[in-house]
Amino acid sequence: MKRLVLPMLFFLLPACLPFEIRQISPRQTGIHAKTACEEILQLAADLRDMDDDDLEEVYRESSAAVEESDSDLDRLRLALIHLTPETKRYAPDKATALLQPFGEPPRQLDPQTTGMVLVLRDHAHAALRLEEQLAAQKKTASREQTALKEELAKARKKSNEMARKLQELLEIDQLLDERQNN
Repeated sequence: MKRLVLPMLFFLLPACLPFEIRQISPRQTGIHAKTACEEILQLAADLRDMDDDDLEEVYRESSAAVEESDSDLDRLRLALIHLTPETKRYAPDKATALLQPFGEPPRQLDPQTTGMVLVLRDHAHAALRLEEQLAAQKKTASREQTALKEELAKARKKSNEMARKLQELLEIDQLLDERQNN
């Protein structure tokens, strides 16, 4: 019986409290510095809505920042830009190179940023694998297309040869009909 009372008290005790316990988030107090992870997530949301000119400006700023300071945040921003599909800056190989210095496992960062690095790295590797598979499929399709073109050329040649033979047979048939009529 005692075994049941303690867990029951644990669950029922908060219901008996006369006041409500609320956590106040840093955002509600107005005192909140964005973490690197939050900045990267905000950039990811912004990149979807950017036109090519804005994207190019963010790319130039991020590239210059990486060249100047080589901070973790700048590297992550530039890697994210290189991982944004359907843009002219899409380059998973460059993103992988930018994420390489973080190490395996990532060097000491806050847990959220470490998670972001891991997600970006996995995304970059998946994009590279996808590009390799696409290249292999294109190569296979090109070989198959070449083989089909060769088969088509052979079929056309055979068709032309058969048409020529048919024409010759028709001419022979016509000559025989003329001989029989004479």
